[in-house]
Amino acid sequence: MLRILLRSALLVAAAGLGLAACENAPTYPIEPSIEVAGPIQRYRVSDDFGDRDSLVISLNWKDGDGDLGLSLDDTTGVYTARGRNRFYYNYFIQPYLLDQGRWTPINFGISYNGRFPRMPLANPDQKETLRGVLNYSAVKFPVGYFPRNAQVRFEISIADRALHESNTVTTDPVTLP
Repeated sequence: MLRILLRSALLVAAAGLGLAACENAPTYPIEPSIEVAGPIQRYRVSDDFGDRDSLVISLNWKDGDGDLGLSLDDTTGVYTARGRNRFYYNYFIQPYLLDQGRWTPINFGISYNGRFPRMPLANPDQKETLRGVLNYSAVKFPVGYFPRNAQVRFEISIADRALHESNTVTTDPVTLP
C-alpha cells in the first residue's frame, strides 16, 4: 500500500514538472516597461563633499528583447556625451519639490539622469525577454538645501539600446529631514 502511494505521488510530481516545463516564457513588447517597486529608501551620506541625503529608487522592469543597459564602451554615436545628447543616459529622472501645494521641478543646473549597466543575457547572441529590479542610488541632495521636512518626488523613465523609451512613472513623495 505504501509502495503504491509513493509511486502515485512520484507520478503526480513528474507530471507536474512536465507541465511546468511546457509553459512558454512570457512575452513582452520590445519597448521597456517600468513600475515603482516600493517606497524610496533614504539614508544620510557624509564624505568630503559634506552631508547629503541619498535616495535609492527601485523599479520593476520588463523588456521583450533584452537590450537594456549600456556598457562603459557605449560612448559614441547616439550614446556620445557631446552636446545635449539625451541617450548618453538611459535612466531619466526629474525631481519635483512640493512648494505651497504644487509640485515644481527641481533644476539645479545639473542633471540627475544616469546610466545603468547592461543586463546579463543567458545567450548574448539571441534576444531574450527579461524582467528584474533596477535600484538607482545616484540621487543626493545637500543637507539643508531644502526647507525642513521638504517633500520630493520623481518622474522616471528608461531607454534601451535601440532608443525605445519606457513609460514614465511617478514615485510616492519622500520627506527630507
